[in-house]
Amino acid sequence: LQQWILQSVDNFTSSLLQSCGQPSAAASSPVIWDQPVYGEKDPSFTEFMAPGIIILIIYFLAVALTGEAFIIERSSGLLDRSWIAGVRPSEILASHILVQFCVMMVQTVVTLSTILLVFKIPCRGPLEWLAAITMLQGLAGMSFGFLISGLCDSQAVAMQLSIGSFYPNLLLSGILWPLEGMPTYLRM
Repeated sequence: LQQWILQSVDNFTSSLLQSCGQPSAAASSPVIWDQPVYGEKDPSFTEFMAPGIIILIIYFLAVALTGEAFIIERSSGLLDRSWIAGVRPSEILASHILVQFCVMMVQTVVTLSTILLVFKIPCRGPLEWLAAITMLQGLAGMSFGFLISGLCDSQAVAMQLSIGSFYPNLLLSGILWPLEGMPTYLRM
């Protein structure tokens, strides 16, 4: 956006100087725009939004699935039966983490494959870093899902809470509105 504004000002002052009979080189901008290190000089809006959408998809799926699974287990009485059978709480939590992590790995592979191969969104960096960052965001979503499942008694309340936390994440993440346009206290 800054490049377009500076280019427009440069074009205007150049045409103004030419119409006044002055050399147009006197108005040239001291800022020279080179090729960017990552990305393109004129990026598309789809490429701008793709990283944030990937992260939000993985995060929300992890929150929803983790919260739902634990609440279903507790409401059906399976959690109580497991405790009576001698299963320790750490073992139950470890089993949930392991199962949800495997599900999250499959979700990450499917999401990244769809984004990169079907929609042809370019990845201008190491694919391993993209997968690692996506998995870390999924682990954060899984942790938040465990928190929601510990706070809520029913699936409906858990889903409302997870959706209610999703929209502020969407609006404040910089996908729909640039961070520079937000008030300072919301940028943290």
